[in-house]
Amino acid sequence: MRLFSNSIFLNLVTALLLVMSPVLADEKEVVVKDLSYGVALYNFYQDKYFSAINELLVARETRPGTRQLDDNELLLGSLYLSYGLQQEADRIFKVLVDEKTSPYTRDRAWFNLAKLQYQLGLIHDASLALQHIQDTLPENRDAERLNLLTNIYLQEQQYDKALETVSEFRGSSAWEDYAEFNLGVTLAKQGRIEEGTSLLDTVGKIDPATPELAALRDKANLALGFAFMRMDQPQQAGDAFRRVRLNGPLSNKALLGIGWAWNVQQQYKQALVPWLELQTRSPLDPAVQESLLAIPYTMEKIDKPKLALVNYTKANKYYEEQLQELERTITAIQNGELLRALRPSNLGDETALSIYHSKLPKSITVPYIYTLLASEQFQLALNNYQDLLYLQYVLGRWGRYLPAFNLMLQERRRAYQQKLPEVTGDVRLKQLQRLQRERDQLAAEVTRIEEQQDMLALATDEELDTIDLLQSIKQRLDTLSGKTDTSEELAKYRLFYGIVYWEIGSDYVPRTWQLKKQLKELDQALADARAANTSLQAAWSKAPVRFEGFSSRIKGQDNRINRLQQQVQNALNEQQHIIQSLALQEVYQQRERLKAYQVRAKFAQARLYDTMSKNMEASKPESKTDRP
Repeated sequence: MRLFSNSIFLNLVTALLLVMSPVLADEKEVVVKDLSYGVALYNFYQDKYFSAINELLVARETRPGTRQLDDNELLLGSLYLSYGLQQEADRIFKVLVDEKTSPYTRDRAWFNLAKLQYQLGLIHDASLALQHIQDTLPENRDAERLNLLTNIYLQEQQYDKALETVSEFRGSSAWEDYAEFNLGVTLAKQGRIEEGTSLLDTVGKIDPATPELAALRDKANLALGFAFMRMDQPQQAGDAFRRVRLNGPLSNKALLGIGWAWNVQQQYKQALVPWLELQTRSPLDPAVQESLLAIPYTMEKIDKPKLALVNYTKANKYYEEQLQELERTITAIQNGELLRALRPSNLGDETALSIYHSKLPKSITVPYIYTLLASEQFQLALNNYQDLLYLQYVLGRWGRYLPAFNLMLQERRRAYQQKLPEVTGDVRLKQLQRLQRERDQLAAEVTRIEEQQDMLALATDEELDTIDLLQSIKQRLDTLSGKTDTSEELAKYRLFYGIVYWEIGSDYVPRTWQLKKQLKELDQALADARAANTSLQAAWSKAPVRFEGFSSRIKGQDNRINRLQQQVQNALNEQQHIIQSLALQEVYQQRERLKAYQVRAKFAQARLYDTMSKNMEASKPESKTDRP
């Protein structure tokens, strides 16, 4: 026989996580303008919340001028809230509600702040925070706001305002169903039976689009059925119980309720039908265990004492077997078997931390505590336990990096010592003074050219060659001047010389400007060289100090990691104790319940034996000696 169902667990935990989920990036389309915000969102959507927080904190320290600072802080505060870091989240949200932020960011900050204050029990403050919200929340988030406001009014016992708030829902939202359910249960308990049952009946007839809504509908019908039972309306109670799914997580309680509804109407044979169906189901379920007593009790009502005795004996045997199983379960929990089962197989995979939100852990204790696994208190303890395990893993990984950093530092120091003589002895470092002298000579020449208008000093090599050639021709013409007529040749010489001189003179200004530009470039190059030289000399002198600084930082981080590891280990030990205590408390309660059932079964068994014995004595024929 299958003792428990994964689908039952999934329905329970899915409905729970819908309520526990943090308000983070709630729009389908998110505009990413900053790399750090995009990386954080990428990690968030993969359920890597620790990595997302780490990315946002690094961005806060190294890139404070990010283009999406408000979005970064809003996401960081929401993640803090999901981790239960309420003080850190509170500080962030109180900054973001400032008037300088955009209405989009401000509304989400007010909403997160309201959720935080509600968790802290600051009901009035949460109500005031919700009143600051304007109209930028998306439809689903606004529905969650109305659900939160409904719960606040229920806490403040303002039931009429809660009814008004429920009427403000628009469209179709699961939050409206949750609000109506909570309000219906509360009103029924407060004696406003008609209003409460009406709301529960509405939720009990919804057409569920998701498994969590199907579970909510079953829960509403179950609550409605028991409300009718308290009102002494067993027929209506039976109708509500029958709307619960036959194979849902609450079906066993519904079958038990149907049986009692028939029993109250003295329809004993009909009452046996759902209770006998329960006998085919997991014997670990409290409803099944109670039916083991209800069946023989009803058989007594229909005058079947022998059959009742058989079933009381069967129940007593079962209770004894289960008590022995519970003792073994208690021993397993105390020996850490449950904790080992809850430990993720791969701590390096951050996404594996939430694995038990989708399936049951493999443990012999699970059949006895699977309903506890879906409870809010246990889920919070489990999340803390697995987060601490992951944090312990991360600290250990960071600690293993430190020897590598030390080795890198040693190699850098050794390379520095080897390179220092070579660098400091480099002859190129001594050329700056010579280059500076040559530059000064060049600057003086430029000044002379400008003062003397020495255009030929700016002539090109080709032009100088041409001038030399013309001067050589002039000398030959001077030699021939007394011997022959050279007037025509002198005229040509003067023409060519004038052309060359004119070309040099017409280009004098741009050539002078170009020379000054090159001089400025040379000055900049010399300045850069001097700066590089100064920087290099500073690096030579500061390198040993920096090496020591890095060494002390590595040592300091090593000490810090060791302290954090000890703190994490202490917190982990405490969290393990909490998980074991919750599991043991659940098993102890089952043990006490079974012992109570066993006492009732033994008492009924003894009573029937006594009654049947007396009846047998009374039915014996009188002996002859007893005749008068």
